[in-house]
Amino acid sequence: MANCDDQSQFHVIDETLISTWTENITRAHPLHLLSGCRIVAAEHRKKIQGSEHEYIVLQTVYRGIQQYVRVERRPSKPSPLWLQFGAGVLAQDTVIMSPTNFDESGSYALYTMHFPEATGPNLLDLAATLSAIISLAPRYHLYTSSCYWFARMVFEGLKHLFRGEVMEGEWDYSIWQPPFSEKPPFTPKCYMETL
Repeated sequence: MANCDDQSQFHVIDETLISTWTENITRAHPLHLLSGCRIVAAEHRKKIQGSEHEYIVLQTVYRGIQQYVRVERRPSKPSPLWLQFGAGVLAQDTVIMSPTNFDESGSYALYTMHFPEATGPNLLDLAATLSAIISLAPRYHLYTSSCYWFARMVFEGLKHLFRGEVMEGEWDYSIWQPPFSEKPPFTPKCYMETL
């Protein structure tokens, strides 16, 4: 669990379930500290290989001290793939806090967002946003409430609630090749034209 007071910064102990983190952080820290620890930047990140996992990295500032927070969703373990397609499995939504930035060498930023330090969301806002998103879909489902959905909901939620300024990330979209060499044979517009 994160440990912080007015003279020190938050420290990482280990990865914590978001539901536990939101509950404990409000009990363990004074409200002035939580409301004063502002999010100044957010990155929606994507792993380069494997399942191309997506997650959010947030940069916070409290009295000039920087802190990094990583939030992500994974299926609970063990979780056979067939369950992730069907009814889904319980999601494992986690938060990691660190006084130093995370090693992101195996990923790239899809989008980056900045907030003014004086008016950006704080840790209480983050806890409320995460709790609301988790309550919408507590289960991990491969097509509807996966890590992609979770990361996008957190990013878009913070953007719309706190007027974040979004910029494109590091990915070079000019090298992306669409899955079809031609226009796909079936589109909603094509369907409507046949009626």
